[in-house]
Amino acid sequence: MSYVCGERMDGGNLYHMMPFNMKLSLDHRLQKWQSAVEMQFVDKKDDVQAIRNETETPSTSL
Repeated sequence: MSYVCGERMDGGNLYHMMPFNMKLSLDHRLQKWQSAVEMQFVDKKDDVQAIRNETETPSTSL
């Protein structure tokens, strides 16, 4: 799980800040056989810098 929170001294938005994200993994091992199932979740990005043409993105899961 990862979350970054910060602010600029002049009050502007920070650039290229990764929104809240989380990765879950379920690993399985049977003798020499290994398998895993992973899921990754990323929250929407709506705190962007318009001056650098940074775009908003919806939340996603893989």
